[in-house]
Amino acid sequence: MDVDENPTVKLVDLRIAERIRELNLRKHINGKLPFKEAVGENVYEIDFEAMGFKDPLKIESPYLTHYFRLLSVGMGSFMWTTLSI
Repeated sequence: MDVDENPTVKLVDLRIAERIRELNLRKHINGKLPFKEAVGENVYEIDFEAMGFKDPLKIESPYLTHYFRLLSVGMGSFMWTTLSI
C-alpha cells in the first residue's frame, strides 16, 4: 500500500457486530438464551420476546437488498442467515 500515491480507506460495517453485542448483553443479564425451536441440526431460533424485544431482530445487509435474521448455534453462539421478507 502506497499511502502517498494511492491512499486507500477500508470501511467495516458494524451493524451485525452491534446486534450480536446487544444479544450477548441480554443473554448475560437473563442468565440464558431462550430458544423457540430448532431450524436445523444444532441451530435454533431465538425467542426475542422472552429476551425483552418487541420484535425479532433483523439486520440490513450493507451490500445487498436483503435482511439477515439471527439464529443461535450450539450453546449460545450466534449466526445470521438471509431473511425472506
